[in-house]
Amino acid sequence: MKRLSLLVLFLFATSNLIFSQIPVRIGFNQPGTTAVSSTAPTHAVPYNHNDKSVHIQFIYTLAELNASGAAAASKIDSIGWNVVGQIGGPLSSYTIKMKNTTAGSAASYDNIGLITVFNPKTLIAAVDTGWYMLALDKPFYWNGNGNILVDVCWGMNSLNSATGQIRHYSNSTIANERIFIKSNTAAECGVACNSAQLFKPYVAFNTCLTSSVVVYDTICAGEAFAFAGQNISTTGIYRDTLVSLSGCDSLVSLYLTVTNIITGVFHLGDSITANVPNLNYQWLNCNANYSVIPGANGRSYRPIVSGSYAVAITVNGCADTSVCTPITVTGIDQVAFADYTISPNPSKGLFLFNVAAKYDGVQYEIINDQGRTIFTGRLIINNRIDLSKYPSGIYFIRFQGSELKLLKL
Repeated sequence: MKRLSLLVLFLFATSNLIFSQIPVRIGFNQPGTTAVSSTAPTHAVPYNHNDKSVHIQFIYTLAELNASGAAAASKIDSIGWNVVGQIGGPLSSYTIKMKNTTAGSAASYDNIGLITVFNPKTLIAAVDTGWYMLALDKPFYWNGNGNILVDVCWGMNSLNSATGQIRHYSNSTIANERIFIKSNTAAECGVACNSAQLFKPYVAFNTCLTSSVVVYDTICAGEAFAFAGQNISTTGIYRDTLVSLSGCDSLVSLYLTVTNIITGVFHLGDSITANVPNLNYQWLNCNANYSVIPGANGRSYRPIVSGSYAVAITVNGCADTSVCTPITVTGIDQVAFADYTISPNPSKGLFLFNVAAKYDGVQYEIINDQGRTIFTGRLIINNRIDLSKYPSGIYFIRFQGSELKLLKL
């Protein structure tokens, strides 16, 4: 059974180097104003304990993403905030949703097509300041040509305190950089945000570029190719996604061809012929335990003696054998016709071939049992054909549309 190509295995094994996570950090490199949020903000940020329930949305533009190193469609598997001061207590039912969007600002609340990427859970304080990375429960796939909307909410918390600070920034060219709603009396996660303001948080995305590998392979009929947890035995296109240790995807496309060999033969006179031309043939003697017949490599074969014969056909490294076909070979001491005679036949090599005067000067050829012409000449009335230097077997004299069989012992 064939298995996944060594090339694919190599690419997958090295995908931690080739397709490892790419950090995208937005904030430090942006024009405009940067600041540290208040511990008791009048607005809202995604990491603060001052309000028991907060719902906030902000948009990161394509220009911001590109300027921070995100240059192509990619998978995002974690998100983080740049923490300056820790929260004084946990944030309950902390949830993150995301979507691709064409909107350039958070002027109005948008809840259409949001994907929950961080399931509701209690968020505890970070162990240190700096980037506080949150692993997503469901990866988000950025389309590479649009903006990203991030929706964060929590609550209700049982307690609150004026703690928790992050870095955020404002680009004065965008009037509405975040929209939020908050409360100390009611949960706001299911409520539309309604207050738009400047500033949005520094954000970190860990991204992976999705790689693609295409494999072309061929197997023989009756074999199977192990791929994507299944054994494939039919021609087709198959796909699988491999995930590296770093979490990055590699899309593998397998174009598999199954070689089916047609082994049918037909029997005409003393010859046997394979149905399909232009292949690789080897004729076998079924009566001698399928022994190879030396030199019998043509599409057709004319046996020397009666018996049962088969052909082994090879295509694209695959081989199959036909059923055995019985052939009866009849020897003749002398063949006599009105216009020509051959004698003796069979012979050890010397044949006397006499023809009528009307054939004098007609071109003839001698052909072996593989269909190859071994010599040619022109007839006279009394011809001496010497096959002594040729191996034993069946030969044919062909002239003017006639074909006569010679049997050399």
